[in-house]
Amino acid sequence: MASHAAGKQVAEFNLKITSVRLSDGPGGCTVLEVNVEGSARDSAGTFGTAQIVEGGIFGTLTVVGSPKGGTFRYLARAHLDNGTAFDGTDTGTYELVDGFVYHTTGVLNLPDGRRFVSDGRCDVAARSWTGKIFAIA
Repeated sequence: MASHAAGKQVAEFNLKITSVRLSDGPGGCTVLEVNVEGSARDSAGTFGTAQIVEGGIFGTLTVVGSPKGGTFRYLARAHLDNGTAFDGTDTGTYELVDGFVYHTTGVLNLPDGRRFVSDGRCDVAARSWTGKIFAIA
């Protein structure tokens, strides 16, 4: 993943892991498909006056690598309170930082071409993925 400087924080996300599917991956590694759902709070008017509805994010996080680190791709759909929805993708890296806690860093792409930096914490024991979204500086 290319490095992008993070600018102003525009949102926070709070997702719960609902299921995990494992399969064989390239080079003998394991691929995890992690389903999540939850919410995000937009603090910068990223979607105009619309806000993501509580519990309105659903997605699949696909992880390729080792238990210590690797890459991920996250595909999500977010539902807004104005009755619309949009899909986005976040592609990046993860690394083990403590016990069963991983640090994630990615680039979030929206369908309108805008891009953001994601910075998260995935806690396997707590079955959560939380973090912040920043404008690209």
